[in-house]
Amino acid sequence: MTITERTQDTVLVEVCGEPLAQTDFRQQLADGAYARIVDTPGEFWVARRQGETITLVASRHGIKQCFYTVREGRFYYGPTVDDVVKASNSPWQWNARAIASVACYWHTLGSDSLHAKVRRLGAAEMVAWDGSALKRHTFAEPVASRYPNPVGAATEFLVEFIRRHGDGAILPLSAGFDSRAILAAFLSLGRKPICFVMGHDGATDVRVAKSIAARFGLELRVVALAPKTYVENRDRILTRTSGTKTPGNWHTWVGAKTLAPEKGMHLFPGSNGEYARTFFYDRGMIFQAANALSSLSVPAFLSAKVRRSARFPSGSAPELAYWSTPAGQKHFTSVLAARYGQGSLGDLIDDFYLKERVRNFIGNGIELYSDILPVRLPFLQKEWIDAVRGTSRQMRLNCRWHKAAIGKLCPPLLEFPTDETGTPMGRPESIKEKLLGAPHGPCVGYSPDLLNTTVFRALLTTETLRIPELFGSSDLEQFLTTADARSRDVISLLALWRDYLVRSGTSIDPNIVNRPAVF
Repeated sequence: MTITERTQDTVLVEVCGEPLAQTDFRQQLADGAYARIVDTPGEFWVARRQGETITLVASRHGIKQCFYTVREGRFYYGPTVDDVVKASNSPWQWNARAIASVACYWHTLGSDSLHAKVRRLGAAEMVAWDGSALKRHTFAEPVASRYPNPVGAATEFLVEFIRRHGDGAILPLSAGFDSRAILAAFLSLGRKPICFVMGHDGATDVRVAKSIAARFGLELRVVALAPKTYVENRDRILTRTSGTKTPGNWHTWVGAKTLAPEKGMHLFPGSNGEYARTFFYDRGMIFQAANALSSLSVPAFLSAKVRRSARFPSGSAPELAYWSTPAGQKHFTSVLAARYGQGSLGDLIDDFYLKERVRNFIGNGIELYSDILPVRLPFLQKEWIDAVRGTSRQMRLNCRWHKAAIGKLCPPLLEFPTDETGTPMGRPESIKEKLLGAPHGPCVGYSPDLLNTTVFRALLTTETLRIPELFGSSDLEQFLTTADARSRDVISLLALWRDYLVRSGTSIDPNIVNRPAVF
């Protein structure tokens, strides 16, 4: 967490994006112009005290995490759930719905946290506590800007962001499209960022990154991800992400920490770049057909997502088991359909990706990166998002915007592959790819199967894996020997999070809360 400013009545937390316009921001804060504050460039939350009233306000996308609760007539808030629980001296009480959403989507939804009585501040939301009651308000999105050439405009906004904020840059370079588009913007300006890549020597990411670095004379640092580093730093990672980032996705913190960046460096991840390529269903003409039949494809898409959920033992608490029943699954799909599914399939995918996945799952990764060094986010600036929204759906399939941007800014980058086949990124699409979609990038090989490494197996003992309030007397150790990878990852996360809570002195309430209301 970076405290940009702390006074007697104000705490301003900035974590990523771009530097705040401090003078204007302070004046708007003094004036109580919260509707203008939320659209200040950058990702942050701010807390302001005026007499008995405490007001929390989050930036437009709500990437920076802030949590709050009311206990015994007092209001508590902080950057992690653990901070709020400990400040309020609350026992831990599981939120079954939040566990189910992590099991299904890899992240929580809406304002949920894993604690039943701790809420997360929403995107562009204002929460005010006057000493006796809470008031919540979400500020409407501003009208999106329209551009005559949105494809070109999105490219220009990317370049302009790098021009303004690109000093001291370090770029996580992979074989994929997002990091390569950012690199193309740097190279178009004659700038050479320091690059790093995570993984073992045989991984596609590492091989492609080495080839690109050699071609353009870039400094490249190859970062090996040691399971021991995961285990030794698990408490830091767990608390920063409030227990909602599974071990298989901890590489952002481990990689950045192992990199040991110099002071003054700024990280440029490709977070939200997938917004330009219909992330959840980039399937060429198959998507086009599904989009034309959205009344059928929207419920089918949501149902398919729910069916991919992690599995829990048969002895699970009824409150948790409910979410695996047809009624529980229908609840998830109906709520998400009401919130995001009122338009086309493409509209649902865009909204769910930006407002849920980016805010919660990718936001956790940004949180871990920013624990090590400041983060800059070119693909989360409003101008770029507006321009991408204005592009045709055709340009948002098969990574066509990325290819167009890279081709304009640095055409030689299209000569390198994106996967283990060695096929150049810029090769014309085949008929099959136009019909079914093109590959996005490699199957990432950051490290061996973490949960089967010696250090993790030594950590996940019978005692650590005992979570009676969730799974009763179920033998989790035995269950995990035959469970699929997703289930092992989620259950291991819950076990490690509970183990941290107990070791840090938080008592565990045996009662689980099932909150079937809207997230």
